[in-house]
Amino acid sequence: SGAEIPLIQPVQISQATSAFIYYAGHGIQVDGQNYLIPVDAKIQSKADITTQTVDLQNLLNAVSDSNVDMKVIVIDACRDNPFEAIASAKERGDVQVASIEADSGLRSISSGLSQIIAPPGSLVAFATAPGTAALDGEGRNSPYAEALVNVISEPDLRVEDVFIAVRNRVSAATSGKQVPWETSSLTSVAAFTGKAKTVPETTGIFEELPTTSVWDDTYFAEMRCTSHPSDRRYSRPLLKHYFPTITSGIGRSTQKSTITEEIDYKIFTDGSVSITGTGSRGGDTWLIKFQGKMRNGEALMSGFLGDRGCEFNFLRKNSKNYPLNGMKKLNDQEIVELLKGSSFVSQLWSTYRPNEFESILYVSEGDAADVKVYKGSWRAKNGQTCQTFPLEFRKEEKCWDIFSKTEDGKIKAAVIDQAIGRGWVVDVVQGRSTPQL
Repeated sequence: SGAEIPLIQPVQISQATSAFIYYAGHGIQVDGQNYLIPVDAKIQSKADITTQTVDLQNLLNAVSDSNVDMKVIVIDACRDNPFEAIASAKERGDVQVASIEADSGLRSISSGLSQIIAPPGSLVAFATAPGTAALDGEGRNSPYAEALVNVISEPDLRVEDVFIAVRNRVSAATSGKQVPWETSSLTSVAAFTGKAKTVPETTGIFEELPTTSVWDDTYFAEMRCTSHPSDRRYSRPLLKHYFPTITSGIGRSTQKSTITEEIDYKIFTDGSVSITGTGSRGGDTWLIKFQGKMRNGEALMSGFLGDRGCEFNFLRKNSKNYPLNGMKKLNDQEIVELLKGSSFVSQLWSTYRPNEFESILYVSEGDAADVKVYKGSWRAKNGQTCQTFPLEFRKEEKCWDIFSKTEDGKIKAAVIDQAIGRGWVVDVVQGRSTPQL
């Protein structure tokens, strides 16, 4: 066509200490190479791609050639093949595309972008995982842009932790259909806002801060980890709820079932939060580690469950987002009225109670490939619901407090065992319902 191949000139950022580049638009993958499409590109065949688009690797090379210490490049461009409609129209004999060559090759363009390696001193973030397509969303911003805008201004979050939080938010907003991804070769610790804090593997900054009773209260915590379809260990998302009680700045949550877990909470004088723990299942063990700082009764933290990046939301009882706000603790009669003939539904499990005796539990352990079914019994006793299931880890009767409220025509409930700091916030629906996988 005679068009000139777009060239990327050396980026003039030599006087800066850090650089942030954000690209939003269409991106495509052809023969393993990634290309960004200018708004004025007129592509009618596969051959036009190399002459009218920007090779992403050329952009990365230009940024890499600068002397900036830290470079962050965000590519919100992993969309479906934008030219498939042209190929489809050609096949229909649409007169508007009659000039397109019979063998345009546009149908064969791969969906999503291919995996790359971040240049030294840089982090490259993609709106979705390699080879998959991102969603545009229904609002002004895409789900990815919306999440990034909300998280990037959070003070003291490390750059890597910002993108972990974004990944979890996008995955939750799209029900796991879109999982952001990044590759990093950063050599220093930094934050977009404030000063990044890190916790060394052994003793560190938190060990020097005294705990205090100022923060003593009941808290709600939600751990949310995204799914990773390419890793069978993490084929399902993970969602856990906790209700720890903090006394003298210290609290603990425990779990003893197919998974054994102990999580310790510490809140220090300046509001810094340290969450550490261990978990095990069968012969596998893992560490749990999050850090953050209380602001307006809340702390948004990013960290790890083993080698899995996760987000941890920590809410004080007086926080406006505390899930028990407006909920009422139920008595025996109210428990029967709520539970009989309905299901408690969470992301990974649900419990259906067809009558005042039978109980059916549907469980996905997060990483399991299927849902298991267990039949047991339940009853209301002393202001609690008590369950018995024929499970190897729960042969005895187990009782929980029940709280509920109706909001916008929907019923929410909280199931809590204060003694061990565990619980769940669930939806209540009439009839039988399986987990919201």
